[in-house]
Amino acid sequence: MTHNDQYLLSKPFTPRPFFIPGAPDQEAAEIIYAGAAKSLHGETVPAARIQRLDYTHERRTLRAEVGQPEARGEGIVMAIYGPSSLRNLYYVVTLNRGMYAADPIMVGLDEVNRVHAFLDE
Repeated sequence: MTHNDQYLLSKPFTPRPFFIPGAPDQEAAEIIYAGAAKSLHGETVPAARIQRLDYTHERRTLRAEVGQPEARGEGIVMAIYGPSSLRNLYYVVTLNRGMYAADPIMVGLDEVNRVHAFLDE
């Protein structure tokens, strides 16, 4: 584990109520969230809403958190869905990956270290 991995894992998690970055209100956030789910190729995902996903990819510890820049430079994380019903994947949706172009970032269930949900409302 690298120093950066230790730093990422030690950062405290502050749960928040559900939101979508840039959405002007809760109604718009719900519409955007439902729309972004269409990039999941028909996969059914659980109703739980994910705020942050800590995972390991190619021996690097990464974090995807809604409202924060994606660790590999793919833009701001807009939503996280998962695990999927068919392929046991989590989907990280950014503006560059899943919202307007390309497929979302796919994270295998076996890569996930921890899932942090939004606060229940």
